Amino acid sequence: MMTTVDAHTLMVLALGMDVRKLAILRMAFRMHKAIRYQLSESAHDVPVLAIVDVDSPQGWAVWDGFRAAHPALPALIVSSFAITDAPAPVLPKPIRVETLFPALQQLLVDKPVVAERSPLVAAQAEVALAEAPRVAVISHAIAEPVSSGTAVPALEMTAAMPASDCDGQQDDPVIPVAQKADAVPQVLPRAVAVWPQAMGSFDPNAGLYGVLRTLYRKRRSAAVLAHGKVVLHFYPAQEKCELLADLALLVQLCAAPKSELRLAVLPDGQESARPDAPSAHAVLWQVALWTARGRMPRGLDGNSQLRLRHWPNLTRLAAIPDAMRMAAFWTRTPASACMAQRMLGLQASDLCNFIAACLAIDLLDARLSAAACSPPPMVQPLPDVARRGLLSRLLVRLRGA
Repeated sequence: MMTTVDAHTLMVLALGMDVRKLAILRMAFRMHKAIRYQLSESAHDVPVLAIVDVDSPQGWAVWDGFRAAHPALPALIVSSFAITDAPAPVLPKPIRVETLFPALQQLLVDKPVVAERSPLVAAQAEVALAEAPRVAVISHAIAEPVSSGTAVPALEMTAAMPASDCDGQQDDPVIPVAQKADAVPQVLPRAVAVWPQAMGSFDPNAGLYGVLRTLYRKRRSAAVLAHGKVVLHFYPAQEKCELLADLALLVQLCAAPKSELRLAVLPDGQESARPDAPSAHAVLWQVALWTARGRMPRGLDGNSQLRLRHWPNLTRLAAIPDAMRMAAFWTRTPASACMAQRMLGLQASDLCNFIAACLAIDLLDARLSAAACSPPPMVQPLPDVARRGLLSRLLVRLRGA
C-alpha cells in the first residue's frame, strides 16, 4: 500500500530526526502553500528532496548510507555546528520557516551531478540504510498530526493547522531503493506568489477608522457624530462600543475617509456602556475590513517588518481567509508581507485586510512612516465641566446666567 499524492506534491525524505522534529516539519509543510511539500513516510514513496540531521551519534553514518543509495537526490544537511567542506548545503539550527523553504526551493533550482554507481555499491547502500535508524518511516499512531494545543519550539510557529483529509490508498508495486534516484519525477514547482507592484493604500489616520483607532489608543470615551448625527458611543476603557446608526451608514463612512466626523462628550447617564453592547475589538476589526478593502495602510509596504504582540481572539471577530495561519506566522517571527505571501501562498488582499485589522486594535508591532500619513485626529481630553456632578453643573449654569 502507498499513499497517493497530488502531481504537484514534492516528497521530502527526512533522515536522522526524531518524532518531534518530524511532527514540526509535517506541520510546516501543511502551512506552506506556494510549493506543496510532504514528508516521505513510506518505503514506496519516491522523494525528490531530502533533509538529513547529522547531529545524532549516527548522523554521518546515516548521511553516508543515504548518499550511497541516492547519489543524485538533492539534500540539505541540518546541524547546530559549523561544517567545513560540507558535502551538501547546510541549514543551521534552529530551523525557521523563513530559511527552510528558500533552501528547499534552491535545491530544486540547482541541478546536482549524477554519479554512476556499481551494483556492489548499491547493495552496500541498502545494508547501510537498513542498519541506520530510518525515522522517516513511522507508524500511523506516531504520524498523527500535532494537536492545536501542542507547542512547537523548533520552528517559529505556535499553532498547528487542522488535520487534512485522509489520503486515499491503493496498491502499488515496490520500487527498489537502487532505482529511486533514477525514477525521480520531473515535478515543476508552482509559481511563487509575487507582491503587486501597484498595491492600493488608505490613510490609517483618516475617516472613521482613524478616529476610532486614535480613541482606542488614547483610551478616550466619546460619542462620534457624522453630519450632526450620533452614530456610536465608544468606550475603549470598558472594551465596548454602542452602535446607534445603521450598518449601511457605517459602511459609507468607512468608504468615504473625508466624511465630516466630530467627537462629543457622552450624554448624562450614558458614561457606561450597556452590558449587551458589542466589544470594541469586534467593531474596530469590522471597521478596518470595511475601510481597507484589500489595501495596505499608508506608511507600510510589502517590505515593512511586522509582528503581532499576541494572538487576536479570532473566534469573536469577523472572518478573514487564513487568519489563523497569518496569526501563527506573525506572532513569533517578525517578517514582511512579501515574505508571508511567499511562505503561505495567500492573496495580497487578505494579507492587507489582516494587517489593517490588527493595526486597528493596536495588536500590530510596526512603525508607520509619518511622511506618508496625515496627522492623527485631535482627541482632546474631556472638559472639566463634564466630570463634575449634577449639582456642580447646575451651579455653573446659574452663575453663567
